[in-house]
Amino acid sequence: MLIRKLILAVVLLSAVSCNNKQQGHIHGLADIQESVEMADEGMVYVCTGKYARAYHYNLLCKGLENCKKDVIVISEQEAEAQGRHLCRYCKEEE
Repeated sequence: MLIRKLILAVVLLSAVSCNNKQQGHIHGLADIQESVEMADEGMVYVCTGKYARAYHYNLLCKGLENCKKDVIVISEQEAEAQGRHLCRYCKEEE
C-alpha cells in the first residue's frame, strides 16, 4: 500500500506543470506535504482540466489519477461555488 502511494505521488509530480506558482499549484514534494496540511484546514484538491467537476480531500485520491492539467488547492466553499461536487471515492472514505 505504501509503495502504491509513493508511485502515485511520483506520477502526480511528473504530471503537474511547473510553469508558475499561482493559486496553490502543487509543484514538488514539499508542496505536496504543505498541501496535505492545508487540506486538513478546509482546503481541497481540484484538477484544472476542462471536464473536471469534482473536488478531493486527498491528493492521492483515485479520482485525481487521470488529471491531465494542474492540481490546485482551494477552499471547499470555493470549489462548491464553482459548481464542483465531492468525488465519489472521497465520499466513500467519509
